Amino acid sequence: MTMKKIFNYFILKISSFKIGIVILVALIYQFTQFLNLIPYKIKYNFYDLHMNSLGYLPLFYMISLFYLIIIYQVCNNDNFSKYLFLKFKSRTQVFTINVLMIFVISLIFVGIINLACIIESIGNISFENTWSQYFFKVMSGTINSFHSSEEIKILTTKLTPLSFVLYNNLFAIAYLFLIGLMFIVSNILFKKRMLSFTFTMAINVGSLAVDSIPGIVANLTFTKNVFVANATLEQLKNNIFITSRLLYFGVLIVSLIVIGNILTKKLDYKFQGEK
Repeated sequence: MTMKKIFNYFILKISSFKIGIVILVALIYQFTQFLNLIPYKIKYNFYDLHMNSLGYLPLFYMISLFYLIIIYQVCNNDNFSKYLFLKFKSRTQVFTINVLMIFVISLIFVGIINLACIIESIGNISFENTWSQYFFKVMSGTINSFHSSEEIKILTTKLTPLSFVLYNNLFAIAYLFLIGLMFIVSNILFKKRMLSFTFTMAINVGSLAVDSIPGIVANLTFTKNVFVANATLEQLKNNIFITSRLLYFGVLIVSLIVIGNILTKKLDYKFQGEK
């Protein structure tokens, strides 16, 4: 399994007009987040734009949808995909390459959003690495009921806006990678892309539905673990608000990769036109 073969496989998979359209629509949506900041009279900066672009509603309602549509297109089962499949030695190799591809797409997708934020900010808003009035208003004011003033006060003493953004990027990539894995693993099991897409979206929506219910279940949802700002008071005081999230995503990602490998060895791939 040479790097050249993997690279060619990746390029052929993502070289699609439909994927380009999805990315364009995602960028247009991201630009609306920039436009939404303009009317505010209070001080805001690049880090606020980034927070809005990869915030709760954008990430879970829109970005995850755009991302899964791309994964849906990449994981097609047409005859050309069958030709690519046959170029590798085993089904396990194909699964491993697909996992790498999903990870790279997650990196690129979040990277594109970051690049858009940087371009929009140049000459328009500050890159000063300080917490803005806008941040405190949105995060601890009446606009947002998910965070208490005490939690935000502790968070802003432990992290700078830059480190906050870096961690948000890290966990956004981990989240997208996770739901991408859920799609390809369920696709191996169901052998139907639309069913796998619906199943993955249902789990995502289910996570959103229960995250506001107090208890252990809510603490295990995606929404509670993607955002550093959702850290509990205990996590912040004990300095485990980063490690707990790394552990959360690490366990889920490794588990899905193991399950995917097992299913790959036991089940056959199904291509378009096959019964």
